[in-house]
Amino acid sequence: MLFEDKVKAAYKEAGSILCVGLDPLPEVIPPKYDLKEWARQMVESTYDFALAFKANFSGYIGSGKDLDILKETCKFVKEKGRLFIVDSKANDVGFTAAEYARRYLKEIDADACTVNALPWLNDVIDSFTPYLDEKGIFVLVYTTSPNSEMFWLNARIGNLPMWKYVGLKIANEFSQKLPKQDYSSIGIVAGPRDRELAEEIRSVCDTQIILAPGLGVQGVPVEVLKYLKKEGALFPGIIGNVGRDIAGEWKKYPEEDPFEAVRRKAEEWNKKILKEAVYGGSKV
Repeated sequence: MLFEDKVKAAYKEAGSILCVGLDPLPEVIPPKYDLKEWARQMVESTYDFALAFKANFSGYIGSGKDLDILKETCKFVKEKGRLFIVDSKANDVGFTAAEYARRYLKEIDADACTVNALPWLNDVIDSFTPYLDEKGIFVLVYTTSPNSEMFWLNARIGNLPMWKYVGLKIANEFSQKLPKQDYSSIGIVAGPRDRELAEEIRSVCDTQIILAPGLGVQGVPVEVLKYLKKEGALFPGIIGNVGRDIAGEWKKYPEEDPFEAVRRKAEEWNKKILKEAVYGGSKV
């Protein structure tokens, strides 16, 4: 099954484009829960409202057992019919990038992973390409921290800002080598904060699924999602990621089961995202 077909199938089943971030920061894990049980409860309590789960790789490598936990979490997510994305931001020269690809997409068996293709753009993409019929990657094109936003806008190759250079390479060169219907298995990570840039990113990367970070704690407005959507498509081509704003919701309700609060917050975010990105501002 092509990666885009996996995404469409998960979208059809979930009726959602929310990606719940599994970022195992100490402040979002309730007392008495270890990493394995926390991840499982996060998935169990929110999968009704989510298309995908994105696990921050660096949070799982503190001990030898943590990679096993990541594998088990991946398996559990897939049993729920949802997508599992490893947030690795992998990059390096060819032989090392190839090992990253093998680990994330074969050993862990994630559906996709995030990739930072700079500065070895061709090496990195080529190393992941053998997996990109059934698997996907999301290449960083415009990230949301203040310093990185300045880089994507102000660093230039020729007369192009860096984000556009990378986006055009993905859309016009790398994606052309892969089978697709509506979307390439090479997606992008892009979290613009304003309409003009969002529309330009979608115009440049017309066949890319966009993983949009920064919703919630980082302050990317949910309204911008409507300008990232692919018009006229049954699947809108965007996945909106929310991490800490969902995972940490339990702290507001110390007397409750922590994952009841997490579930409510995921449902709330799902409604917000559907309203803006799928229904274009109409009521859900």
